[in-house]
Amino acid sequence: MRLVVSGYYGFRNCGDEAVLAGAVRSFGARGAAAPSDFTVLSSEPAWTSRVHAVSSVHRMDLRAVRGAISQCDLVLSGGGSLLQDVTSLRSLAYYVWIMRMARTARKPYMLYAQGIGPLRRVAARALVRTAARRAAAITVRDEASAGLLEALGIGRARVEVTADPAFSLDAPIGLGARSRGQARVGGNRVIGLCPRPWPGVDVAGRFADAARALRDRGFVVVWLPMQGTQDKRIAEEAASASGAGTVCDPQGEPDKALAACAELDLVIAMRLHALAFGAICSTPLVAVAYDPKVDALMAGLGCSDLTVAIADASGDALCRLAERALARSEEMRRRTSEEVDRLREAALRNVDAAIRAIGGHAPCAAA
Repeated sequence: MRLVVSGYYGFRNCGDEAVLAGAVRSFGARGAAAPSDFTVLSSEPAWTSRVHAVSSVHRMDLRAVRGAISQCDLVLSGGGSLLQDVTSLRSLAYYVWIMRMARTARKPYMLYAQGIGPLRRVAARALVRTAARRAAAITVRDEASAGLLEALGIGRARVEVTADPAFSLDAPIGLGARSRGQARVGGNRVIGLCPRPWPGVDVAGRFADAARALRDRGFVVVWLPMQGTQDKRIAEEAASASGAGTVCDPQGEPDKALAACAELDLVIAMRLHALAFGAICSTPLVAVAYDPKVDALMAGLGCSDLTVAIADASGDALCRLAERALARSEEMRRRTSEEVDRLREAALRNVDAAIRAIGGHAPCAAA
C-alpha cells in the first residue's frame, strides 16, 4: 500500500513526530506497508526522511505534493489535532486543501486518528463537515472528537474511535535505573518537567516555582521541551529563574524523548504526548490540563486526581501532586501498563480502517 501522509510533520514537535512514527510502526505490524511505502508532506523533508526512514516532499511544494498523491493508494490526513481553528483558520484550510487535491486526483483519503476541534468559526465547521463527508474512512482518537463530528452531521456509524498512533511505540529496551526502584542521580528521585506556552499564563514562572519547591524537597529536576524553540525557550527561562535543573532537548525525535522519560521517576507535563511517553514507559504522571484531551487521557489512565487545570497550576500545587503520584507509583505503573496495552491494540485499528478504505481486508496482527 502506497501512502501519502499529511500532518504537522517536520516542525520537530516530538508529539507529532511520535504520531508519524507510530503510524509507520502500525502499518508494518499489520503487514500493510513498509517505511519505504510512505511519502510524508513535511516542512523539512530531509530531516523527516532521516528520522523516520520514509520518503518526504515539502508540504508547500505544489508540484511535488501533486506528484506524490497521483502515485499513492490512499492519503492519510493525520493524526493529531489538525482539524481545529484555535491555531488558525489558515492551518485548517491547508489540511482540507490537501484532501481536496486527493479528490481531484481521484484518490481516496482518510481522517486518520484525528483529534477534532475546537471549531469556533462557522467557516471552520463547514470545512470539516465537507471534508469528513467525503472521506473514505474516519478514525478519531477520542469520544469527544466523534461527538463533534456527529454534531456536524456525520453519521456516528461512519466514525470509529481508536487511539493515538503514538501508543504503537515501545518503551526503550532496558529501562533506566528508575525501573529498578533506584534513583539515577545521586540517590535522589528525578522529575521531568515539560512546559508549553499558553496564552495569558506565565507558564515559565509557574514551572520555575514548582522546580524550586521540588529541589528544596530533595528532588532532581530535568527539563524536557517537546517542541523546538518555543518549549525550549520556556524551559531555559524557568531553569534560569529557579536555579534548578538541566534542559534535555530531544530535538523533536520521539525515540530520544521516550529514552528520557524512561529514566525519570515522574513526569509533570502540559504536553499530551509527554504524558503518552511517560505512560508507555510506565513512569508516574502529573498533568497540567489546558485542553480536554489532557483530562481525557489522564482519566483513561486512572489518574484524574493527578491532573490540575492550568489556572490552578501553582508551584505548590504541582509539588503536592508530585508527592502524591510518587507515593502510589507502583499502582500507577501497573494501571498505565494495562491501559497502554489496550491503547496499542486500539491504535492498530487505524490501519484496519485504512485497509478497508481501499477495498482490502485487514490481516491478522503480526505476532
